[in-house]
Amino acid sequence: MPTAQELDAAREEAGRHGYGIDNMARLPGNVGYLELRGFGPTELVGDALSAAMTVLSGTDALILDLRRNGGGEPNTVAYLMSHFFAHGDERHLNDLYSRATDTTRQYWTSPAVATRYTKPVYVLTSKRTFSGGEECAYDFQTQKRGVIVGESTGGGSNPGDMYPVGAGFAAFIPDGRAINPITKTNWEHVGVKPDIAVPAADAKKVAHAAILRGFIKAAPGDAGHVTEKPRMRCAYPGYEPEHAAGEFASTQSEHVGQRPLSKRSPTPVNFNPTCATRSSFKVRTTSTALPNARRSPTCACSSKRSSNSCAAVRSV
Repeated sequence: MPTAQELDAAREEAGRHGYGIDNMARLPGNVGYLELRGFGPTELVGDALSAAMTVLSGTDALILDLRRNGGGEPNTVAYLMSHFFAHGDERHLNDLYSRATDTTRQYWTSPAVATRYTKPVYVLTSKRTFSGGEECAYDFQTQKRGVIVGESTGGGSNPGDMYPVGAGFAAFIPDGRAINPITKTNWEHVGVKPDIAVPAADAKKVAHAAILRGFIKAAPGDAGHVTEKPRMRCAYPGYEPEHAAGEFASTQSEHVGQRPLSKRSPTPVNFNPTCATRSSFKVRTTSTALPNARRSPTCACSSKRSSNSCAAVRSV
């Protein structure tokens, strides 16, 4: 049993490594992105994982990046997986057999996890994905809860420990075996095979593109997606883009950030979502030509906000 001082040191060390969370973001199209480098002890990292899932709970799909995940605690893998099934939908994820005690321990999702994410999930893998990182990907695959994108993983499923072999050397020797309750086998030596096989370096953009294509194919009227092309309504002297509406057609979250104003101008447009996400807006003109310089536009949005709340638009 670790002492209080040892636990404090372990918590500090987990915090210094971001509790295993290396990156978290919201990508265009309201797609969440979460990169995990490892699975530390649940008592140290569980709250951080739940907080990350709470932040990302409003996204319409999630990319879970395990390409650099080297593994960790099976309890924490089960804890993370618990966020991806609805309340009441408990899943038997994995078993670990111990040769030393001739016992098998089962790992299930936890009913105590509050935040639940039931939208599409894409999991990124590489040759570096190993051990507990592989189990996480394998759980998503065997439970039919996610799409695996990338490369076959490293192929290390069986738990073990370091044992001295003499002359100051030690060797890692497996002393157990992972047993998936669905396949009755594991990923030892073979790795987890991706559903969409691409080089690891391309996995993120391939997964993101697949998600956006899925949004486009969704039936009209699906909740959470814009089904009509909004029209820009922020006045800018001297410019009336002929196809302004089409340039902004996307899911709701994509209105935040930078977008090209028209095909004639690759220059990005910065705009405020309080104005730009309204259901109807368009550009009006007061002159016939613009110099290549940034100007302050005159706001004419229906909210009657000041020009500071509207779009700062670069000329064509």
